[in-house]
This record gives sequence, structure tokens and C-alpha cells, in this order.
Amino acid sequence: MLGYARVYSGGDSEVLRYWREVIGDSRVSADSLNAASPARKVGSRTAPTLLVYAAHDTTVPNSQSRLMESALSAAGAPYQVVVLDGDDHYLSSAGSRLQLLEATDAFLAKYLPVAP
Repeated sequence: MLGYARVYSGGDSEVLRYWREVIGDSRVSADSLNAASPARKVGSRTAPTLLVYAAHDTTVPNSQSRLMESALSAAGAPYQVVVLDGDDHYLSSAGSRLQLLEATDAFLAKYLPVAP
């Protein structure tokens, strides 16, 4: 995330300063940042995970979701991916919001079924 912010917002941007304050500074604590990465914490006992991202998200790079998907797959953990085509980070499209709600409903029904 820090690398993405550095490239797309600039090395001295408010965005980069924000991320350094919130998650740490990779120039000082690269090991702790790597250790805190959710993708590095995935294991075979990881809870079922629903990954949802917008194809045109400019806030969080899609590579973050693909990295997590790869980690879940490698660990054999249950997951589902929903890509909201043509939308952004803020789910500006009503169609995307509906797609997200339907996918969430189906995911929860599968992994947290309610007895009749």
C-alpha cells in the first residue's frame, strides 16, 4: 500500500504521510509491516473470506485483493471473490451495490446458515 501511495500520490504526499502514520513507515519497520499483513496470516484454519473489490478502484489497488486471494488459495482456505466491474472504491453504481448485497447474502447463507 505504501508503494502504491508513493507511486500514484508522490513521495511527499498527504496520502503517503497518512499511511505511514496509520500502518507504519516501511523505511523504519519493514519487518513489522510484513508481519502485520493479512495475506501473511492466512492458514488452513482461516475463516471463510469474501473478497470484494471494484475493477476501477483507485483508492486500494486490485493487487491487494489478488495477493489475498493467492494466499487463501495456497492455504486451502475457503473464499469467494466478487469483482465489481466498472465501479470504484465507493460503490458509486447502484448495480454494484446490489451485486455486493446479493453476493454477501449468498456467502452468509452458505457459511452461516440459519436453521428453518
